[in-house]
Amino acid sequence: MTDTATLAASPVRTEHFDVVIVGAGISGVGGAYHLKTQCPDKTFLVLESKKSFGGTWLTHQYPGIRSDSDLYTFGYRFKPWTGRPIATAEEILSYMGEVIEDNGLARHIRYGHEILKAEWSSAETRWTLEGAAGGETFRISANFLWMCQGYYRHSEGYTPEWPGIDGTVKANSILPFRALRRGGVLLFLLMNRRCARWNLTPGKTYTHLL
Repeated sequence: MTDTATLAASPVRTEHFDVVIVGAGISGVGGAYHLKTQCPDKTFLVLESKKSFGGTWLTHQYPGIRSDSDLYTFGYRFKPWTGRPIATAEEILSYMGEVIEDNGLARHIRYGHEILKAEWSSAETRWTLEGAAGGETFRISANFLWMCQGYYRHSEGYTPEWPGIDGTVKANSILPFRALRRGGVLLFLLMNRRCARWNLTPGKTYTHLL
């Protein structure tokens, strides 16, 4: 019998939690903290498809990446920011790591778990999630599904099918960035609904709001 046939024949155990949070980025980690402190009697789990926490600050790795909002307002209320107002991605990841460690959130987070299906049952009043992790399937049910995955497709950037595009354009802030020259104009695209800053040439900074 093949491995595929064995997996198909083996029943998948369903774990149940009161709340399942999708995504271990800024929102997901913050949500986990508030669930633990404000609803200590509720069970919860954070599912993250990537190998670690951080969300956008883990996915986006272009040179000079940093916040576009001051961390005094962007940071968590329960952990006031004490560094420079505009922080680098490395500083933000370190800050999030401290939140996870200081509040014992690591045991509630499962990395490398990709959700492939989410189905709601009105009869049972619960969500059922199915996905894959480490080559195996999993099934989890929850009374409440908290979507904190953000608006990026973290697996790859989106490349629009424009006439003349030769595949050198990468969007959604996924490396590697390349400039595209058309008719004497240097195009540098960032598909983001927030302001971002990056260096195109040493000593000269370009800022765009798309």
